[in-house]
Amino acid sequence: MKIIDDFLPHDKWQENYNLFMTEESKWTYKSIPQDPSSFFFQQVYNPKMKLSSYMTAIEPILEKIDYKEIITARTNLLPRMDSNYSFTKVDGAGLHNDHGFDFDYTTLIYYINTTNGGTCFYDNPYAHEEIVQSKANRLVIFNGHTLHRQIYQTDEKIRVATNINIIV
Repeated sequence: MKIIDDFLPHDKWQENYNLFMTEESKWTYKSIPQDPSSFFFQQVYNPKMKLSSYMTAIEPILEKIDYKEIITARTNLLPRMDSNYSFTKVDGAGLHNDHGFDFDYTTLIYYINTTNGGTCFYDNPYAHEEIVQSKANRLVIFNGHTLHRQIYQTDEKIRVATNINIIV
């Protein structure tokens, strides 16, 4: 795993922040069937059809990464919760990887804002966890097979992070 703080130049980070941290952003509601009290909002990008103006959010990130193909790209907005809980069951919603184990890929998480939430990583479900704090303009690069889970924030109203899966 590689953690890079101040990944984008300040002006590019500010453009991302301004794009997502506004009431004008359009989000799609996503429920979490494994935990009926949880939900989040999402914007999914289609890199083959640059229909979304939000594609401009991932372009500065990808310009700095050597890759062959984008598998998926999305930005998630997570609401504040009463506790920093996160489910640890390997079920696709709690502890998970984004595309299984059938092929090799790399996952990028780019944090738009700073909160007391973050992401918890495991080499395997029974190994010691490593927690990465949600810090504005931080990029985490890791093997796509790595199990990870979100940690809800309790301080800020929302936590926004972009998730990109690529083949390198």
